[in-house]
Amino acid sequence: LFAIALKLNDLVGLDRNRRLDAPKSIPPGYVISRKCCLSLCPGLDQDDVTGGAIFFDGQVTNPERLNLALLLSAANAGATVANYVQVTGFVRRRNRVVGVHIKDLLRGYSGKLGARVVVNCAGPWVDGVIETLGGDVRPALSGLCKSFVLVTRQLVSEVAVGIPAGFEYADQDAVLKRGFRYFFITPWRNTSLIGTFQTPYDGEPGALKVSEAEIEDAIHSVNAAFPAASLHRRDVLSVLRGLVPASEEPGSNGRVQLTKHEEIRDHALEDGVEGLVSVIGVKYTTARSVAEKTVDLVFEKLGRKPGVCKTALTPVYGGVTGCFEEFLARALAGKPAHLEDQSVRHLAMTYGTAVDEIFCYCEGEPRWSERIVGRTPVIKAQVLHGIRAEMAQKLADVVFRRTDLGNSGHPGDDALVECARIMGAELGWSADTIGRELEEVQREFDHERGRRGSA
Repeated sequence: LFAIALKLNDLVGLDRNRRLDAPKSIPPGYVISRKCCLSLCPGLDQDDVTGGAIFFDGQVTNPERLNLALLLSAANAGATVANYVQVTGFVRRRNRVVGVHIKDLLRGYSGKLGARVVVNCAGPWVDGVIETLGGDVRPALSGLCKSFVLVTRQLVSEVAVGIPAGFEYADQDAVLKRGFRYFFITPWRNTSLIGTFQTPYDGEPGALKVSEAEIEDAIHSVNAAFPAASLHRRDVLSVLRGLVPASEEPGSNGRVQLTKHEEIRDHALEDGVEGLVSVIGVKYTTARSVAEKTVDLVFEKLGRKPGVCKTALTPVYGGVTGCFEEFLARALAGKPAHLEDQSVRHLAMTYGTAVDEIFCYCEGEPRWSERIVGRTPVIKAQVLHGIRAEMAQKLADVVFRRTDLGNSGHPGDDALVECARIMGAELGWSADTIGRELEEVQREFDHERGRRGSA
């Protein structure tokens, strides 16, 4: 049965290696023996294991940097990107949307932007944006699901392992029953990602938190399914969380049922409001396809014929590395003199071919080659680059969304203070502002990332 499933998986993804360099290609899956399975994951219950299956997939090292690469790609293609600018309502002319009202959340400025078509792709805030239309407009989201993973000490190093979770996987649309739902324990940056844990969510998107009770319950579930993990609260370095669209009706076992397909809503057809399109995506792997369909719809509404879409063939900003090992060798050979090899490897993974932009800071002034603190490969130039080239306005932007400092737990007070010092000097912050920024980031670690105090 495993062998058939793997063949079907390979068949569905027949074009997955199209235009990929050989080292990046994804090999076909295969079945392994009981002995091999236990050697890869010695903690499995030997009495329950009869064999296993290996399949391959890609891994996002830094999801925040991937999102930023998409924005930078859009900016390179002509888009204007504005950080910390909120849409507060629509500019309307009778039954047509002709723009949006905006507010600068940092400086208090308000204004409006005109547009022939507005695309609302605000993620979990999509309905909040729609509500500003007023009237009897149907929400775009059926529901939301809180989704989170634990970042823990490393439990496995060579492969990710799927562990039956002890309750059935409920999928009302599935042709074949998948049996038990699985926890996946995945190696990630010298830690393990464990999850995914999902519960319905009906709160404000910006107020999303993972409680201590939820973390403890997740630890208990993992230990029950995989006793060899022997996880304790102190082993949880961080908790990564987000919201995903969920179906209105729960699964047959009462658990949350995720939305599987995107929705692209033309409000002219459904709500009688011209000039507005709302989009709900479901996952990274279909994002480019959803974007293509959305842009085609915008062209249609403008009465124009779209050109040939190139998104399927266009790498993201910094992504034209070719063979990564060869690219890394070139980066090491051309690095500034004061920059350590370990930092170059980190920068190559983080910025791809845009690594030269970081090198420029280091060549101009050697002190930017220094690490923020000794135990992290993140260097000072990355903080400066985040401000000057990537719209970082707050300390949290740099710690959580421009660098790797906060992605695997608290980096230590010294690292946060040094980041705040660099940002303060560049942005002209007062001592009070630096203090507030540090407090804000500390609260994020304390309450939203499941970390008690600094490390």
